[in-house]
Amino acid sequence: MKSVYESITEIFKVWVGHKIFSVTFIKKNGEMRNLVGTFSPEMWKGNQTTNGVGLNWCPTSRGFLVIFDYQNEGWRMVNMNTIKKIKFEGNTYHFNQFKDVSMFFEEVGMKEYAKGLLEQV
Repeated sequence: MKSVYESITEIFKVWVGHKIFSVTFIKKNGEMRNLVGTFSPEMWKGNQTTNGVGLNWCPTSRGFLVIFDYQNEGWRMVNMNTIKKIKFEGNTYHFNQFKDVSMFFEEVGMKEYAKGLLEQV
């Protein structure tokens, strides 16, 4: 059974696809940070973005989004519990707490799944 974090990550990835988005969150040290990136750049400036080794733990199951940061040209982890704002396709979404993020992505996910089912009919 998937954790709520894994479900939210899956819905978020379906929602944004390969497009660029920004996320504002609070870092572990308490600083506010804005990250502009994507979930899936296979290549960046002609180079692969991964070394093929991978991690020995699953960030998603522990509540982290793994995003490629365009500004710093590397992979970063964003704690879903500290997300304050997401900007995507000209829209800005504000969040006060993790419950807001969870409810938002559940709603977005339901819309996407419903849309997909209607297109199949």
